[in-house]
Amino acid sequence: MAKTTTIGMSLFDEPLFGSRSKKDRKREQIRLNSRKGKAAENQVRTELQMEGYEVERTHEGADFHTKKRDLLTGEVVEEKKVEVKSGRASLSEKQKREKKKSDNYEVRRRDPLFF
Repeated sequence: MAKTTTIGMSLFDEPLFGSRSKKDRKREQIRLNSRKGKAAENQVRTELQMEGYEVERTHEGADFHTKKRDLLTGEVVEEKKVEVKSGRASLSEKQKREKKKSDNYEVRRRDPLFF
């Protein structure tokens, strides 16, 4: 007889009255914050594209590097770096340095409804 295993989660997989460890609760909060951050980034990316910016993902002190071009000439009219934060997240030291040295650095805060 073959063994059957269930891959999905059940209502009974989670303890009902907070018997999870502190480490598990922290891990779950980090996972939730990550999902919330990704949803906020997607929301801002869409907003920027609707505003007419070309959006490029970057990992150097900001989430996005954006360019706005003149429709007739194709010249770059505006460039800026955009950092997205959700909830009460604060800027990292690298992001603070980047914001201080750059005059075209923008922080957009979003609290997405669905994530």
